[in-house]
Amino acid sequence: MSLCFIYKLAAEQLGKNVGTLTLVLLVFDQFHVGESSQIREEAPLLFFSAVAVYSFFKSIRTNKMWIYWTAISLGLGYLCKEIVLAVLLAFVIFFLIKKEYRLQFGLKQVLTAGFLMLIVVFPYLLWGIRNNFCNYNVKHLSLGFSLRPVYLYFGEIFIWLSGLGVFALPTEISPEFPLVHWISGTLIFLSIFYSLKTDGWRNEFVLFCLLLFCIIFVLTAIIDPALFDSHWRASLTIYPGFILSANMLVNLGYKNRYCKLVLMILIIYLIVHLFYFITFPVVYGYNHYVEKAEIYLANDR
Repeated sequence: MSLCFIYKLAAEQLGKNVGTLTLVLLVFDQFHVGESSQIREEAPLLFFSAVAVYSFFKSIRTNKMWIYWTAISLGLGYLCKEIVLAVLLAFVIFFLIKKEYRLQFGLKQVLTAGFLMLIVVFPYLLWGIRNNFCNYNVKHLSLGFSLRPVYLYFGEIFIWLSGLGVFALPTEISPEFPLVHWISGTLIFLSIFYSLKTDGWRNEFVLFCLLLFCIIFVLTAIIDPALFDSHWRASLTIYPGFILSANMLVNLGYKNRYCKLVLMILIIYLIVHLFYFITFPVVYGYNHYVEKAEIYLANDR
């Protein structure tokens, strides 16, 4: 379901070609497939954040009533992972930059939207108050810099370098969580520089994607960091990253026929790689999937 909203979001804001390519990149990305195959919070988190962004742009472009769906979606996303508040922060910064959109909404609409979000998260907040927020170890919360967002996109390169003996990976790294393919990660970071260099950020939606990616990247790097551990915390960067990548590839493809050829080869490679990733997870280091499958089969017997 999240793919439907991400496609509609990219297609309506940047064109159908960008929407289709974003969909292809997500469908054949090993991190997205790996996380979606597990019963974890990341899949609904991606869905509700995508609905929130889609509703937000519908509210500023067509009907202001969509802002209420934005608030509800943010509340549901908060029930999955608190990092969804980074999306709310991106909305606030976007409004600060784009004054013409900020003036569209009155105080009553903003307060109503905030109240709707509060209603959705109230049961969770009530539980936290009654249990002294025992799941938040704020006494030991530390601030610093970590490589967890970088590891999400270039973890395979780190693993390869550690295999060559360049450096040792921390022992706390778990194979439980898959990584974005390093080629996709390279495309995402190239697309960020491309958007900045070519003034693509002057497009409101491209600007928002840049804001969202950078905010989540920074927050997950400095809040309670470990060097590489819990790289999945930066998972919300994946859809703005792939939208920016698709936008870059489509723009370059229009100008250069060789870019179209490279794009076709890239998609074919990602499809073949994903097939091997699903079929032989042990080869890629994700023994967790195999171990879980063996446990389930043993229990069934």
